[in-house]
Amino acid sequence: MNEQVYRREGKQVRPFSQAARVKCRGYSRRLQRVMTDFGADESFGEAVKKIKEHYGIELPTSATRNVTQGHGEAMLQGEPANWESKAQDQ
Repeated sequence: MNEQVYRREGKQVRPFSQAARVKCRGYSRRLQRVMTDFGADESFGEAVKKIKEHYGIELPTSATRNVTQGHGEAMLQGEPANWESKAQDQ
């Protein structure tokens, strides 16, 4: 997807990303839920195929794994998922 990016006071402004509440190379909460639902039920490779089939979205297998495992880890620790910083470091 191409997104218009503006500069204001030397900083990048991304109106679409702000309105959609997603970060560059990030995933919306709804897409994270889909990734986690399919990733928990199937192998991560099969989850990617199902997401493509049902939603028409192509995702890397590693992203589905990172999101699913990030949410699982957060559940074990009893706190909301904040996996994005971990997922982008890998």
